[in-house]
Amino acid sequence: MPQQLRVLQSLRAMERRLADEPERPLQTRIAMIRDAGFDGCGVRFIDPTFATASPR
Repeated sequence: MPQQLRVLQSLRAMERRLADEPERPLQTRIAMIRDAGFDGCGVRFIDPTFATASPR
C-alpha cells in the first residue's frame, strides 16, 4: 500500500480563549476543519467518557 500524507488540524488550536466570547461548539469546530479541506483533526482526550460520548 502506498504511503499517504494526511493533514490534520489541532482541535485545541481551534479554541478561541477570549474572555468576552463563548467557545464555539465542538460540532461547529469539526465542521470548520472539514470545510477547510483538512483530512481530520488531531485530538487528545483525557476523559474517556467524553471521548466515547455520542454527539448531541
